[in-house]
Amino acid sequence: MEQILKAVEKFSESIGNKGYDGPFLTAAGSPDKLRNSLGRYLHDSLLGTEKGLAQPFFLTTFLEWNGEDRPSITADMKTSYREGKFEVSDLVLTCTDPYGKVLKKNELKNLTLEGLPKKKAVLELIKGPVKHKNARRRKMRFW
Repeated sequence: MEQILKAVEKFSESIGNKGYDGPFLTAAGSPDKLRNSLGRYLHDSLLGTEKGLAQPFFLTTFLEWNGEDRPSITADMKTSYREGKFEVSDLVLTCTDPYGKVLKKNELKNLTLEGLPKKKAVLELIKGPVKHKNARRRKMRFW
């Protein structure tokens, strides 16, 4: 059990370093910071209410949330526990409108924890590159 808790600690630190620092849902439950959410999931697994670490599970987080009346972007990470560490194998990015309609969806497959892109790169992938407007518009002046 101590080995799993150390793996949770290392995994949450790695994910946090990539910029994914918001609240997570582990297997569609336990909304909290990643470390706490995984801890609750493991506790529920020991009680028998969750399937446990034998099979892969999904971690879900909001990458961008601007309120209920705006589009939002979520990331679903297919995660598994193998050989004493957690690995992310797939990443599904979904941009939805306020009514739940999918506007854009991207999937990244065959990932590793080291190969997981940073949050900023993922947002650029789903939203497209940021276009900068001219800082100063020139106006004609008539004297």
